[in-house]
Amino acid sequence: MSGFFVILDEIGDLSPALQVKLLHVLETRAGQARGFSWIVAMTHHDLERMIEEGRFRHDFYFRLNVIGSTISPLREGGLSPFAGDGAGPLQPEI
Repeated sequence: MSGFFVILDEIGDLSPALQVKLLHVLETRAGQARGFSWIVAMTHHDLERMIEEGRFRHDFYFRLNVIGSTISPLREGGLSPFAGDGAGPLQPEI
């Protein structure tokens, strides 16, 4: 795989101004020109609820949510699909 990952942690905490700037990068493919090919975005917030409340941009969510996945909190064994011998792969929500 060429390129590299960009990891955005706690995207639910991003300001509206930063959401607009990152959306611009995604829409213009400026990130690909800089060499990154994958974006992994994470949050503990309910982004769909935040969209309904007007606190998160729907268009930004649409661009990020290509393959969505929900992992339980660590206290509930959230990384168990990745741990141990012969663990199964992460199953995306499609």
